[in-house]
Amino acid sequence: MIYKSWNEKLAIIELKKYKTKKDIRLQNLSLYSWLIRNKLLNKLFKEEIVELFTKRSIKIEVEKYSSRTELCQKNRKLYSWLKEKELIDDYFPSKHKWTDKKAIIEIKKYSSRTDIYNRAGGFYEWLRVNNKLDIYMPINKITLEQCLEKAKEYDSKKSFAENEKQLQSWLKYNHKNRELNIIFGHHIGWDINSVMDEAKKYTRLGKFQRESSGAYAWAKRHNKLDEITVNLKKRTLWNFESVKKEALKYKTKTEFLKNSGGATAYAIKHNIFKEITSHMKDKRIYK
Repeated sequence: MIYKSWNEKLAIIELKKYKTKKDIRLQNLSLYSWLIRNKLLNKLFKEEIVELFTKRSIKIEVEKYSSRTELCQKNRKLYSWLKEKELIDDYFPSKHKWTDKKAIIEIKKYSSRTDIYNRAGGFYEWLRVNNKLDIYMPINKITLEQCLEKAKEYDSKKSFAENEKQLQSWLKYNHKNRELNIIFGHHIGWDINSVMDEAKKYTRLGKFQRESSGAYAWAKRHNKLDEITVNLKKRTLWNFESVKKEALKYKTKTEFLKNSGGATAYAIKHNIFKEITSHMKDKRIYK
């Protein structure tokens, strides 16, 4: 039955025909659209989660899995529903009656709480319910001294971050990157002399900007960038004359392409490559 104009009373009558929201959407798009538009879908239609899992469908599904851990890993939705309804033990009886004595032996098989959760859901649940997680698998308390000592084993801040993600996250969360910068030689407060010394390590402006962004930002902010980077190679703004002049330095197109990528790219983009390389020996075709 299709109504040209929906209201709450008519919608309630019509909704009794459907079991799920998906059924409404597929079988009565007019009603579904009206409910969504008026933000009444959740108010007028209560989809019971129990309808998603009948006793028959649960039995068929759980037979696919050998343990509650496997069920948790491969069908989290059903696992969560069974846990919520306290039915998990009906379908997967616990093989262990856990005690402290058994827990001491079992805990040695795992490296972390996550490892227990993924591999032994029943054991993890027993630990959680009985407040034993902190006793048998305490969370390692990270200290600043521990982080800094570990950082000394690496030659750069980047390599430290890649290999010690947990420590790096702790430092970032606790605003302790300042101490890490000191270890790897990053200046906390730049001045004209330290920035000039830093710039001398580079031959190209672009590399200086990428690899020493702090010093570059200081120079730019204090209008000292041109003074500090006067000896660094800068990006060339090409035009026809400069590209033609650059091409005359080379005898072959291969050599030109290898040593002057910027000029080559400009020439190809503006369709002047053949013209500026007409004096070169190799006959390779460039479009």
